Amino acid sequence: MAYQCPRRWVTVVKVAFIVEGKTERKIIESENFVKLLHECQIDLLLPVINADGNGNMLPEKLKEDIEVLKSEGAQKIFILTDLDEDACITKTRQRIGEGTDTIIIIAVKQIEAWFLADSDTLSQLMNDTFFSIFLKKNHTLSKN
Repeated sequence: MAYQCPRRWVTVVKVAFIVEGKTERKIIESENFVKLLHECQIDLLLPVINADGNGNMLPEKLKEDIEVLKSEGAQKIFILTDLDEDACITKTRQRIGEGTDTIIIIAVKQIEAWFLADSDTLSQLMNDTFFSIFLKKNHTLSKN
């Protein structure tokens, strides 16, 4: 797909995502991430597919989803997963099976671990109050 901008044509790439779980799906479908993609002339095919766990990230389980996404116009398909129990990134890639239209992205640490550094986002995702409220109430931390 192409859009005409003043004095030039901009080609828009259509991408899709298959993710390991609901946390990754929420991030990819977030307003800020979609806005970032649009600024880069990337169109996100929605909804993001949730594979419901690393154990479902196998070629025979992903094949149908990949075919559906291609038929809906996805030019590239990103597969997001964690390293989990695999010994290395190479083994995870081999387990998933990389194709010509897919790009596998493997987080060495589980994405949820990053939320420990961002208690406000963790509070939003879990619909509960976390560490940041404790800090606001006590206002001080030891600087040892």
